[in-house]
Amino acid sequence: MGNAVAREAQPVVQRLISRWLLRSRLEVALAGLDGSGKSALARALAAEPPLAAAPSLKPTIGLVVQRVQHSGLDLSLWDLGGRQRFRFDWARHVSGCDALLFLIDVSDRDRLAEARQALHMLLDDPRLRGLPLLVVASKCDTLQPRDRAELERLGWAPLSRLLNLDCVTEQSWSVLGVSATDGLNLPALT
Repeated sequence: MGNAVAREAQPVVQRLISRWLLRSRLEVALAGLDGSGKSALARALAAEPPLAAAPSLKPTIGLVVQRVQHSGLDLSLWDLGGRQRFRFDWARHVSGCDALLFLIDVSDRDRLAEARQALHMLLDDPRLRGLPLLVVASKCDTLQPRDRAELERLGWAPLSRLLNLDCVTEQSWSVLGVSATDGLNLPALT
């Protein structure tokens, strides 16, 4: 069921659009390690002031649910705390959502193994079978432009391999590079 290499977020986005057509409210979970950019992405999707003009974000404790109006849709963004002590609650919160966006901080290579482990622990929960998954390569604006262009050309395949996404068979999944601070690929999410 999973995509071997995802050049764009089309499979997940198409599945979400089909759900959107059936109803006007959508629940989307934002999960990932602490510091991966979940709260920044929620702010950007809510069209709040750019982060450069806003005070720095504090770590999410537990979860924060933010309602956003976009294109006639009522979106509830579940920003799940990424610290180790909150990760065991992720599946309980995500199981009631329509989609999962799992954020990976591409500028923090030292924590990729930890992110892979957290992602697979979450996806092992049987309540999440069939839930569309979008892996967000967050903070991709921090990469060298040439490196980012190559990763995009390859459909983020190196990241997909590092995260063992080829083992994900219970969800349709895609990978998309996004920057909440400069808006890179934000329109592809909404």
